[in-house]
Amino acid sequence: MRGGCSNTSRVCCATAPERTGSGDIKCCASRVRFSSARWPNSHHCRRCIVSLKLLKRHNSNCPHRKKGFFYWRCECPFHVEGREKNGEYVRRRSLNGLLQFNEPISDAREAEEMLERYENGRPVVEAAAEEKTIEEAITLFLVDLANEVSEPTMKKYVLLLEELLQFAKPEGYCFLKQFSKDSILMFRTEWDKERKVESIPAFRTVLKGQDEGRKAGERTPLSSHTKQKEWERLRNFFKFAHEFGWIERNPTVGFKRFKHEGEPKEPFTDDEMQEILRAADRRIARAIGPQAKANALRLRALVLLLRFSGLRIGDAVRMETSFLVNGTLRVHTQKTGSDVFIELPPEVVKALDSIPLKSNKHWFWSGTSGRDGEYKKSQKSETKHWQMRILGLLREAGIELVAGSTAHRFRHTFAHAHLVKGGSMEDLSRLLGHASIKVTEKYYAKWSVARQKRASEALRRTWIDDPILAWERAANPVPTEAERVDEAESHSDQASSSSTQSVLENRKAVN
Repeated sequence: MRGGCSNTSRVCCATAPERTGSGDIKCCASRVRFSSARWPNSHHCRRCIVSLKLLKRHNSNCPHRKKGFFYWRCECPFHVEGREKNGEYVRRRSLNGLLQFNEPISDAREAEEMLERYENGRPVVEAAAEEKTIEEAITLFLVDLANEVSEPTMKKYVLLLEELLQFAKPEGYCFLKQFSKDSILMFRTEWDKERKVESIPAFRTVLKGQDEGRKAGERTPLSSHTKQKEWERLRNFFKFAHEFGWIERNPTVGFKRFKHEGEPKEPFTDDEMQEILRAADRRIARAIGPQAKANALRLRALVLLLRFSGLRIGDAVRMETSFLVNGTLRVHTQKTGSDVFIELPPEVVKALDSIPLKSNKHWFWSGTSGRDGEYKKSQKSETKHWQMRILGLLREAGIELVAGSTAHRFRHTFAHAHLVKGGSMEDLSRLLGHASIKVTEKYYAKWSVARQKRASEALRRTWIDDPILAWERAANPVPTEAERVDEAESHSDQASSSSTQSVLENRKAVN
């Protein structure tokens, strides 16, 4: 009988199937014909299917609707059809309805694993509990990371992973393993667009209350340098998840990194530094009131300190008076956590001693005490305040504000002066407090005169006893230095005599 089977047992189709000449139509032992296009790799009729099979009933607006039930590369929910172990036949029932899940299941791997657990009698709820959701994975990663990186770096991780979770929700991703290379590629392309971002309070708890969170708003496209850094952080997150067994494969592996040429690190010239100091003197002269004059004096002293210490502006602003002993400055840098010892010129020490203190132990910062969060927040706002004052001073001095025209440019000026006067790269790396000399070489190697001289001397030593050069000297002798001087003098005498002769001839012609 077409569409049915006289044997209702599970093994009614155990006998070998028969094929038609075309191979497209098969039949089971009950001689019930069906299309092999509907059930690929199957030799059973619809009523005799041994196990449940996954299929997709595409939504009305799905662009892949005409590709059939077995096209799974879309976001349409999975359905099942087939016979269960108890003999009950399931016809095109939603998978989440069969498993009693609230949300539809659209991921192929997740659907296969859950259906396998269901058929083997294993609880499907445990399978869902064993998988890490995206939010759980991010929270555990941030908690582990909080003890390894600084607060500014931690905030950057929080911002990135907030965007990752916000990207996953419209795509229907709940578990971390649902991320594929295609989804990572789509997430990377979002960095080139303007997009809305929202703060997630659950992730902000790892910042220890330092940042209240970013308000919802538009984010501009990222620069090439920021893309490079964001990609490194995203790779670190998925590498962490892969090492802990939350995902079988790292979806970020195989992608090319963003290329970043780097902005040129240009120092201030001596003329520009003089103009900056003249502008600072003009501010002091026109200051009205003791408070305005004190701030103008502090600004001039800060410029000198940044130029001759090479400190980052955050370290310079929070510097205490006890850090300076007998003209030597000892600072524990915030970014790398290294201690630097810098000897300051007497003129800079005098400028620091002549300005009024802003607190009992700080030159440029009030040193607000209280809870740790308030302390750091006050320091950050004070640093931004001095940064804006320096930008205003540069505009007043007529300095062109190109990319990188911030207080950090004084640090480049310090490095440039050290290297062009013969200082070593190793000493400069220690003075700047870099974690590795590779960082110093990356930005300042082009200014190292000492290295260039050593390279030139090594190159000249390769000329000694070179057979090709010896042969060339024998064939075409090179004049010595004294011979070149004599030849130059003779040429100058000839030129002067010829010019004198031409003058006499011109006079004769006039007479």
